[in-house]
Amino acid sequence: MKKLFFSISLLFASLLSLAEVRPGDNIVQNGRFELNQSTIPMCWITGTDSAGILKASNNAGPEGLPAITYTNNSASRRSFTIRQFGLNLKEGETYRISARVRTKDLKYGKAGIIIANVGWLQDAGIKKLPANCDWTLFQEEVTAMPAKDGKYFIAVFTVNFTGELSVADLRLEAISEGALKYTEPSDSDDRALRIVPWEPLLDRIPADNPTISFNFFGRLPTDNYNDYSLVVKAEGAEQPVVQNLVKNVNTVKLPAGAKGGKLEVAVIRKETGKALLNPIFHYTIMEFPNVSDKGHKVLNNLVSEVVNSDLKATNAPQSFRFDTVRDGWLFIAAENASANLNLHISLDADNAVIDTQTPRLEAFRLVPMGHHTITVKGAEKGGRIIVRTIAEVFDYCPGNNSFVPTNPPYDWEFQKKYLHPAVTTFNGGILTDEQVAYIRKNGQRWMGSVGTKPMVSTERFMEVLNGAKGLYAPQYCGVTCDEQFFGQHDALLRFIAGLRQYNFPEGRDLYSWFVGKPTAAGLDNDVISACVNVTRGRGKILSELYSPTMPDEASARKHTENFIIDTVRMYKKHFPHIEEHLGVILGNFNQVPLISVIHHPEVDYKYFLDMQLNLIANHPELKNIACTGYWGSYYGDHELHRWSMLLLRHYCIEGRRDMLSDQYGYSYIPNHLQNGDFRGSLDGWKAVGNVSTTATLGFSNASEARWSCLDGTGDTYAVMTKKADETTTLSQVIKGLVPGKAYCLQFAVFDTAALGVNPVKSRALGIEATIDGVTIRPDLTWHYVNNRRDGSKPQASFAPINLHHIVFIANASEATLTLSNAKALTGEALGVNMISLNPFLMEL
Repeated sequence: MKKLFFSISLLFASLLSLAEVRPGDNIVQNGRFELNQSTIPMCWITGTDSAGILKASNNAGPEGLPAITYTNNSASRRSFTIRQFGLNLKEGETYRISARVRTKDLKYGKAGIIIANVGWLQDAGIKKLPANCDWTLFQEEVTAMPAKDGKYFIAVFTVNFTGELSVADLRLEAISEGALKYTEPSDSDDRALRIVPWEPLLDRIPADNPTISFNFFGRLPTDNYNDYSLVVKAEGAEQPVVQNLVKNVNTVKLPAGAKGGKLEVAVIRKETGKALLNPIFHYTIMEFPNVSDKGHKVLNNLVSEVVNSDLKATNAPQSFRFDTVRDGWLFIAAENASANLNLHISLDADNAVIDTQTPRLEAFRLVPMGHHTITVKGAEKGGRIIVRTIAEVFDYCPGNNSFVPTNPPYDWEFQKKYLHPAVTTFNGGILTDEQVAYIRKNGQRWMGSVGTKPMVSTERFMEVLNGAKGLYAPQYCGVTCDEQFFGQHDALLRFIAGLRQYNFPEGRDLYSWFVGKPTAAGLDNDVISACVNVTRGRGKILSELYSPTMPDEASARKHTENFIIDTVRMYKKHFPHIEEHLGVILGNFNQVPLISVIHHPEVDYKYFLDMQLNLIANHPELKNIACTGYWGSYYGDHELHRWSMLLLRHYCIEGRRDMLSDQYGYSYIPNHLQNGDFRGSLDGWKAVGNVSTTATLGFSNASEARWSCLDGTGDTYAVMTKKADETTTLSQVIKGLVPGKAYCLQFAVFDTAALGVNPVKSRALGIEATIDGVTIRPDLTWHYVNNRRDGSKPQASFAPINLHHIVFIANASEATLTLSNAKALTGEALGVNMISLNPFLMEL
C-alpha cells in the first residue's frame, strides 16, 4: 500500500483544533428533522417498535418546517423515543434546549425533550407539555450533568402515552462561557479546517493552463485571513507557490516543472510558521484536445446525436468524424443494414465495433474526450449509421432471479433480450466468463460491489477494498461501495480518508453509493471532492433516489420533483460540475413481500417510474447528468423488470422526451378497482357473509414489505371469517377495461391468527378469486406462499402472506371480481388487502 495521500491525524486534529462554539450555534445535528428517502430523520435513531407511532414530514411543521409526530389513538398506552447520540457537552455548564411543539389530546406518564448522560442515569430539559396546544415555542436552560467520557444524547420521548405530540426546530445552544468554549458543535461541522480540491479534477489539470483551485473551510484562530499563507508544493517543481490565504476558493497557478505526482497543500500561520493543515494529494497535468459540440443534436438531457447519416451502397470505406466534449459513452448503430453480408464498422483504433454477428447491429463504447472517427466498410446494400453520446446507464444487478420463484427466470436469454439493448454498466450479480466476454464485445462493463456500511475504521475500509474482486479480478472494471449516508459524519470521515490513502490499481474505477442530500458545509464538500477525484478522476457518486408511491398523481409529481431535483440542486451547490460525475439511481423494486416501493395498490408503478425517468430526461437541472439507472432490478417482478429496461431504452438510448406510457395507454391510477386496502370501510365492495374491516399498526411494512411505509398506509384490511354453513364473498365490478388487452390482478391474503406468532408454518390459504367475463392466462398466473425466514424477530404486525398474481385478457369493458373463502377452514379469519388491477405488459 502506498504512502498516505491524506493524513488521518491531521484530518482529525483539524476537527478538534477549535472546540469553542458561537452563541446561537445548534449543537444538534439535523435539529430540523429533515428527511431524505427514509421515514426517520437524518442523524436520528429510534427504538424497534416505531410502527404506527412515528410519522416524519419535510413540511408538516410551523411555516412549512419539517416535523416529527408521535401518534397513538389506540386504547392501550405506548412508549416511544427518538434520540441522537454523541453530543460532546461540558459538565456543569449551561445550555438552552428549545423546540416548537404541538399537542392534541396528549396524555402520558412521562414525556419530554431532554439531554441525558450515557445510560440515561440523569436527564434535564422540557418535561411539562400541555394536553392541547398549537405550535408553541418551549425552552429550558439546563446544566450538563456528570457523564462518562463527556458523552451525552438528546431525545424526544414519551412513556405510556396516548394522543398526539409533534416537534419541530429542535435546538441545543451553549449559554455559559464554559459551554461556549468547550462544546464541539456538530450541526454542519463548519468550524473544522479543510482545504478541499475544487476544480479542475486533481488528475485532469490542463497543461496549457496548469491552474487548480482549493476551497477553504473552517474557523481560523484569528479572523484576519492575511495572517495565513497557502503554500502548494508540486512534485517536479523546484519552488513552491506561496500566496495569501483567502476565504473560500483559492486559485493557484502551478509552477514550471509541475507535471504530476504528489501535491502538498498547507495552510500556514505566518506568525508561528506552523501548518494548520498539510494534506497531500496526487495530481496529473494533461494535454487536452481542442473539441467542439458543433453539429451535436441534443435529444434530451441524456442523449445527443453526433452522427446520423445515410450509408452509400458501396463496399468501400466510409468515414464519419465527430468530437466528444467529455469522457463518456457512445451508442453506435447500423440501421436498415442487415442485408450487408460483409458489414464491418470500426471506431478509431477499435477494429470490430460492429460486424454481421453483432446483436441488433448495435454497440456501446466508453471513449475519452476528443476527436473520433467511425469507419464503415461493406455497406453494399446501404443503410444508416447512428452515433449518439449517452449518459452511463446503470443496473443492479444481472443474473439474479427474483426471490419470489414463481416469477419467470431472469436468465441469460432474458438479459440479452431486455437488459443488453439498454444498459452500459452492470453492477453486482452473477455473470460467467463467457457472458462477460459477450458484454465486453458489445462495449459494456461489469462492476463488482462491496459493503461499506458503516466502517468502524479507515483501516477496516481499506481491508475491505483489499478483498474487493472488482478492483483485481479480470472480469471486472471496478467496484461500487455500498453505501454511505450524508449526516453520518464520523463514518464519512473514515470513508474519504480511506479513498485518499488507498493505492487503487490502474484502470479500475470506484463509484460510491450515497443516501440523502449533502448539507454539511465543509465536510460534505470534502466528501464529494474525494469521491469524484478517486481513481484518477473517474469516480462517480450514485445517489439513491427511490420514490414510493403517493396517493394521487399530483402529489406524486410534486414529491418526485422535490425529491430528485432538490437532491441534485444540493449536490450542485456543494461541488462544481458535479452533475458530470453524478448518477441519479431510481428504485425499480416492487416485489411483495420482499421489498416494494408501491404503497398504494391503486397506482400503476410502471407509469410512476416512467414519470421519474421523464423528469430526468427533461428537467433543466439535470442537463449533463452523468448516469442514471436502477437499484433493485431483481427485487422487481418480471413485468416491472421488463418495463424498466424498455424505459431505459426509450430515454437513455433513443433520447426520447415523451412518456413511453402514452404509447401503452398507462396512467397513474387506472381506476379499474376501488379501495384495494379497505381503508376503514368496505366502500366499493359488495360483501356477503361474515366480513369486517380492521387495522394492525405496521402490517404493510412488516408483512408485505411496503418499503419504509410506517404511516398507516396499507395497515387496513378486510377479514373474511369462514363459518361451517356459509361462504363469505367480496365482489366488485371491474371498470374501464379494453377488450383484447391484458391485465394483472394482485392481492395479498394472510391468517389473522398468525399475526405476531413466531415461528409460524406458512401454508396456502383458502381465499381465491374468480373474474367473470375474462380469459385467464394460466401460463402467466401464479400463487406464491411466503415462507417466513428463520430467526426473524417476532413482531405483532407480522404474518406471512399468500400473494396471488392473475393475468387475464379482457373480453368486455367490464368484468366482475369475486373473492371467496369457500376453501378456507371453518372458523378461519383470513385477512385480505393490497388488491390491485393494472394493465399488464406482455413479453416482446
